[in-house]
Amino acid sequence: MAERPAGNGSLITGLVLFFVVGTPMIAYVWHVLSDVLSGHVEIIPVTAAIALLLVFLVLLRFLLRFIERMGRAS
Repeated sequence: MAERPAGNGSLITGLVLFFVVGTPMIAYVWHVLSDVLSGHVEIIPVTAAIALLLVFLVLLRFLLRFIERMGRAS
């Protein structure tokens, strides 16, 4: 049986999932960046923020690939 091309529901689901997962990550990174810029540097939160930023970038790449695949499928 042939696969159906992904519809708008898949796109909306992917975007909502990315938003729900990505927003807390960026909020934490923003908070740590604000602390660093105000002079409160602590190594553990900064390290965690860098790790979260890398995870966010990987998730962003997955989202971009997902959108590209949907564009080719339609």
